[in-house]
Amino acid sequence: MSHVVWHDDKLLALAHCEKDRVIKIDVESGVVTIVHESSKPIVWMEVEPSSSIVLLATTHGMFEELTKDGETRRRFQLPPSESYDVKFANDVVIILTPDHDLFVNGRLFAGSVSSYLISDDVCIYITLNNKLRLMSVITYENLGPERSVELGSNLIACNCHGVNVIMQMPRGNLETIHPRLFVIRVIKQLIDDQNYLEALRSMKKHRIDMNLIVDYKPDAFMNSIPMFLQSVADPDLLIIFVAALKDDRSQYCDGAVISDKVNKITELLVKEILSLARDRRIRMFAVVLSALLKSSPPQVEEALRLMKRETDELNEDERDGYTRKWLHHIRFFVNETTLFNAALSTYDLSLTLQVAEMSNRDPKEYLPLLNELQKVELDDYRKFRIDMIREDWKSALAHLSRLDDKWDEAVALICEKQLYSAALIVYRNSSRYKDICAIYAKVLESNALWDEAAVLYNKAGDNEKELYCIELSRNFERYVSRARILRRSDEVINATLMKMATVLKASGRWGEVAKTLEIVKAPAASIIEAYSKAGQWLNTIDAAERSEDLSLVRDVLIGRAKGLFEDVGAKSEEFHRYTKRLALVRYIKKENFMRIKDGIECGKDFEEVDMMSEASSIYSGMTRKTGQSRASTTATVRKRKQIDRKKQSLKEGGEYEDSALLNALAAHYHWLNNVIAEMVELLPSLVRIDELSLASSLQRSIQKFFTDANSSHPQIWPNKLRPWDLPGPLYALYTVDGIFTFPKDGGMPEVVTLENEMIAPVLNTSLRWKLQILE
Repeated sequence: MSHVVWHDDKLLALAHCEKDRVIKIDVESGVVTIVHESSKPIVWMEVEPSSSIVLLATTHGMFEELTKDGETRRRFQLPPSESYDVKFANDVVIILTPDHDLFVNGRLFAGSVSSYLISDDVCIYITLNNKLRLMSVITYENLGPERSVELGSNLIACNCHGVNVIMQMPRGNLETIHPRLFVIRVIKQLIDDQNYLEALRSMKKHRIDMNLIVDYKPDAFMNSIPMFLQSVADPDLLIIFVAALKDDRSQYCDGAVISDKVNKITELLVKEILSLARDRRIRMFAVVLSALLKSSPPQVEEALRLMKRETDELNEDERDGYTRKWLHHIRFFVNETTLFNAALSTYDLSLTLQVAEMSNRDPKEYLPLLNELQKVELDDYRKFRIDMIREDWKSALAHLSRLDDKWDEAVALICEKQLYSAALIVYRNSSRYKDICAIYAKVLESNALWDEAAVLYNKAGDNEKELYCIELSRNFERYVSRARILRRSDEVINATLMKMATVLKASGRWGEVAKTLEIVKAPAASIIEAYSKAGQWLNTIDAAERSEDLSLVRDVLIGRAKGLFEDVGAKSEEFHRYTKRLALVRYIKKENFMRIKDGIECGKDFEEVDMMSEASSIYSGMTRKTGQSRASTTATVRKRKQIDRKKQSLKEGGEYEDSALLNALAAHYHWLNNVIAEMVELLPSLVRIDELSLASSLQRSIQKFFTDANSSHPQIWPNKLRPWDLPGPLYALYTVDGIFTFPKDGGMPEVVTLENEMIAPVLNTSLRWKLQILE
C-alpha cells in the first residue's frame, strides 16, 4: 500500500497487486472498499486542496480525476514516468518529472529543474546550471532576476506566507534565504494590517526601500499618520524612515507617482508630532527636526525656531542637554555656515553662540560679531543688523521701518537693494507711505513705465507728476478722466491732447488720434482722415455725417474699395500660379524620390537632374565631394542664414523653391484674413454712401478668392505628409550627421525638422463679413 490520503472522512490508499487499485478504508469499522481498479500502474495519488478532487497519475503519464462512481476523467497527460513530484498552488497542479521538466497543469513551465517549491502562487526552483528563479504559476512571468546558488543545492521547504526558504547545501548543512519577492509580500500584508512597526523593522532588516510604506497605498497611509506614529514609537526608526524618503516612486509599487511626496509626508509628520503630549513630543522631537530638514528646501530656520520654543519650556537642568542633543542631530543634515546663519535668524544670540561653539569655527570669527550685536540696545535695530549679516534684505527693512529715526538708513537700503515693491508693503500703514510711493514712482518714471509711475504719484498725492506721466503714456482717455477730476481747464486739457495726438500720429496709432481729435473738437476733415487711415470706416462715415458733408469721405471709400478690388484680382491670380507651381515642384521631387527608391539613381545621379530648365540642382555640387556623406546644411549659423535666404527666393528651379512657395502662399492667407476683417466695416460703409454695385463686386471678388483659398488649403498643407511634401531638397531631408541615409523601404526621413513654412496658416472662416443685401 502507498499514497495514503484523507478524503471525505475516509482514508484512500493505493493497493499494488496484479492491478493497482484505489481502496477506501473506514477507520471506525475497518471496512475496506475497492473504489477504482486500473489496468495501468498508478504511481501517484493526492487530493486537490481547492476542490477535494482525487487525482491519479499512471506510469503512462496520464493524470486523471477520480469521480464519485469510481470512474476516471482525464485531466492532462505528461511524458511516461515511474514517479512524479507533485505540488499544488490552489487549483494549479505543478509536476516535476525525473527528466527535470517542470509542468504546470500539463503545460511545460521550465526545463532542467533540479528541485522546486511552491509559495502561494509563486514557484521557486533551482535549475541544473545552478540558478535560483521565481516565476508566477498564474501568469508564467519571471518575478525578479535569477541568482546563482552553490552546485548541488536543493530546495527543502518554504513558508507559504512567510519569507524563509530553506536550502540544503552539498555538504548537508541547511541554509535559509529570504527572496526579495517574499519579503515584499509580507511587508505589504503588514502595511494592510497597519502593523507599521514590524513593516519598518522588516524593511530595515532586509534593506528594502522604506518608500514602499508610502507608495503601496498612498491615500491610506496619509490618512493613517496618527496610527503610524502610535504604532512606531521608536524615534530612531522613524528618523531612518524620514531620511529614506524621496519623491520617486518605490520600485516595488506600480501606482501613480505622488506629487511633492516628501514635503507632504514631512509636513504631516511634523504637524502630528507637535500635537502630541509634552513628554511624547520631547521624545519624538528629533523626528520633527529630521522631517523639517528633509523637506525641500530644508527648513533649517523653522527647525531652530521650534527647537528654541521646546527648550524654552524645559527647566534649566534639562534645557542645555536637549539643546546640545538636538543641535548635534541637526549638524548631520546642515553644514556649519548654513546652520550659523539659521541660528542668527532666530535672533537668539545665546542659541547662536551654542551653535557656533559646537562647530569647528574659530572663536575669533564669531565672538567679536556676537559681542558687537549684544551691545546694540534697540531690539529692532539689533534684528536689522542680524538680517543684514544674513543678507535677508526684506526682513531687515521690516525691522528698520519700526524705527522712525532710521528713515535715511531705510531709504538707502531700499535704493541699494531695489526693495521698492517690498517697501510698499512694509510701509503700508506708516506715515512714510507717501514718501515711499514718491520714491518708487520716480524710479518707474526714469524707466519709462509711465502708467505705473502715474499710479504711485497718485498715491503720493503729486497730481502734476501723475498727469505728466499719463501724458507720456499717451493714454488720452485716462488723461481726460484724471484732468477733469483734478479740475484742469479745458484749454489745458485740449493743449495736452493736441500734443499727444501729434506723437500718436508719428507712431501710426490713427484710431487713437481720431478719438483724441474728436475730444478737442478738431476739424472734421482731420478726424475723417485719421479714422480712414485706421481702417475704421463706420466711424469715418459717422464723422462725415456729423459734419453733414459725405463728400469728405466718399472719394476715400471708393478709392479704397477699387484699390482692394484690383489687389484681390492680382493676389488671386498670383495665388493660383503659386499653387500650380508648388504641385509641379512636388511632382518633380516625387519622380526623383522614386528613382532613388527603385535604385535607378543614387546621390551622384542628381548631377543630371534639373528642377526647371534654367537651374540645375545644388544637389550635384554636394555629391561631387563624396558619394554618400555630405556636410550638414545646418551645421553653422552662416549656413542657416544661406538657407533662409534661399527660402525667400521664388526663382524657378531653386533647391528651396517649395519652401519659398509655401511662405508666399502663407502670406496670401494672412493678407486675405486682414482683408475680410476690413470688410466688416468697409462693405457697410459703401452701402451707406449708396455704392451698392461697387460693394457687391468687391464682395463677390473676395468671396471667390476666399473659396479658392479654402479649398486649396488641404493640397498645399496636407494633413498626411509624404516625403515629397516635405520642403527642401531630398539630400537635405535624408542627411543625418552629414551622411545621406535613404531608408530601404523609401519611407519618411529618420528626423524631420518642423520648419516655419510647414505650419499651415488658419483661414478665418468664423468671421461674418459678407452682407446679405449684396448677394
